[in-house]
Amino acid sequence: MAKTEQTGLYDATNEHDACGVGMVVNIHGNKSHELVDSALKVLENMRHRGAEGADNKTGDGAGIMLQIPHEFILLQGIPVPEKEKYGTGLVFLPKDEKEQASILSIMIEEIEREGLTLMHLRNVPTCPEILGESALANEPDIKQVFITGFTETETADRKLYLIRKRIENKVRMSAIPAKEDFYIVSLSTKSIIYKGMLSSLQLRNYYPDLTNNYFTSGLALVHSRFSTNTFPTWGLAQPFRLLAHNGEINTIRGNRGWMEARESVLSSPTLGDIKEIRPIIQPGMSDSASLDNVLEFLVMSGLSLPHAMAMLVPESFNEKNPISEADVEIVLQLLRDVKPHQIYVAGDLADPHGTHRVCTDAVLAAIDIEKEAGAEWLKDCRIWMYRGAWAEWEIENIEMAVPFSPEELRAKRNSILKHQSQMESAPFLGNDERLFWQRSEDRNRGTAALYDQLGLACYEAMEAFVEYVPL
Repeated sequence: MAKTEQTGLYDATNEHDACGVGMVVNIHGNKSHELVDSALKVLENMRHRGAEGADNKTGDGAGIMLQIPHEFILLQGIPVPEKEKYGTGLVFLPKDEKEQASILSIMIEEIEREGLTLMHLRNVPTCPEILGESALANEPDIKQVFITGFTETETADRKLYLIRKRIENKVRMSAIPAKEDFYIVSLSTKSIIYKGMLSSLQLRNYYPDLTNNYFTSGLALVHSRFSTNTFPTWGLAQPFRLLAHNGEINTIRGNRGWMEARESVLSSPTLGDIKEIRPIIQPGMSDSASLDNVLEFLVMSGLSLPHAMAMLVPESFNEKNPISEADVEIVLQLLRDVKPHQIYVAGDLADPHGTHRVCTDAVLAAIDIEKEAGAEWLKDCRIWMYRGAWAEWEIENIEMAVPFSPEELRAKRNSILKHQSQMESAPFLGNDERLFWQRSEDRNRGTAALYDQLGLACYEAMEAFVEYVPL
């Protein structure tokens, strides 16, 4: 399960997903094994959305999220209390017994710290003989934990979240050799996840629990993973704790950076001391896993799931939803604080939609306000745009950038938008560069390079970069 560090062309920071997602729900809330079986069939029919190794036996990842099967658990002889009065979930552990014991010791310590008890540890039945060579070589030992002692069901899942985050941090900071093989798949009073480095066709057979007629659920979320240009692992299979996601988040490096930058000022009355659960985003995971980390944090902080999702996936900017005065004010304040000589705009003048055009509009609107105020710093200010903003922003290629004065930038943008249908004539859109139109990841990697190498202040929503240049 251990992820490969940066080797050759591989870089763990580029972990992306491109996957298939399906859901089956009983609208009346009735639980049945038939629903579980139907969801597994949905997963098996999404084989084309996942990826497999050359042996056709090693999958990039497959999984299913279900409601906790209370009756099934009781039939296993595990004396759990009534529904939602206990927490459970699968845990991936190292095969080595000593290392496993060290991790379990940390888990017990954190569980008891909350006044709870690790009531039972179940060996989850599996069929490793169906695995491909790579999946088998990295297969973890899989246990199911049962935690009891809750006095309030309303705060139970929040307690489990805090416990899990503290356990993850302690294990990560420990000297346990195989700590990379440790992963808490889920820990909840309501849902449970079965997943692994499997193909869509293997999940049903790898976990015999899922074929037991007493294993019931009223909803099921399935996921088949295609790990884009990266290595699959057991932990990166989906679903994650709250979502199953298609991946391909083009701004992921910036998103992670902005989240990390806010951690020092985060506070939540419901979660207490945030320092104990930092980092919010678990290191070394995929883009979808990072999104799930932040979604989970927002929900555990007290937001409703729809509210949290609305914050994470904001509406795009267009003519019907133009940039607001508040957005311009943020850019304006940033420019006034820095008084830059250079402004780097990470966007395409010819893009009529989304953050790229908004970036240009926000900068120009803010500059107009400063010009009317007679700002002296504007006299020598230059705006830098690349030939095709999706090209990589490598500092070594800075000579490829095209400088504009604010007036030239406005004229250029208006001219390009006027002739939008004739993209070939746009000076930034040569034939070779138009081939990169859909390769927005290149743009993101480049803007991240600028952020890293030049120490730029970033106006987050508009992707505007302002260089700190002392007057």
